[in-house]
Amino acid sequence: MSTAETSVPLSPPLSQRLRRVLAVMLVFFLVGPPVGAMVFMLATAVVGLGVKTDLSSLLLVGAFSMIYAVPLSYLVGAGPALMTGAGIGLWLAFLGRMTWPFAVLAGLIAGMVLLSMSGSPGFPPQNELFNAPAVPVMLATCAVPTLICWAIVREWYLAPFNRVKVAA
Repeated sequence: MSTAETSVPLSPPLSQRLRRVLAVMLVFFLVGPPVGAMVFMLATAVVGLGVKTDLSSLLLVGAFSMIYAVPLSYLVGAGPALMTGAGIGLWLAFLGRMTWPFAVLAGLIAGMVLLSMSGSPGFPPQNELFNAPAVPVMLATCAVPTLICWAIVREWYLAPFNRVKVAA
């Protein structure tokens, strides 16, 4: 009389999953706002200078951004960074691996939320909100840091919950 034993790997405990979410949020909080500030400042410089943009001008904007914009970036970027980090952290902790298109989508959603909360009149599109140069700049300001932070944490996923079938 032998019984067939099957070995089912145990799911990580809930406490480990929640610690993983917090770790991902911490990366997004520390890295996201400074990267977003750099993207924002360089993108607005490109939009403002137009076809006259040259590398020396962008380097100058980048240098001033590191001095002034990066330290202040946490005032504007901490909320969106934590929100996006929480979403990606929950995905990685409970659903498993996340691909880059979903990370870009998360960044674009964060950009849309930031635009809607910025006080811009007419969201959804009225008064030519989506024709303004601010929209692609704000979307890039959220999408690029999200993609960079995702690249840092993309291998931090945990196995999804195991579904064990019980023989009756």
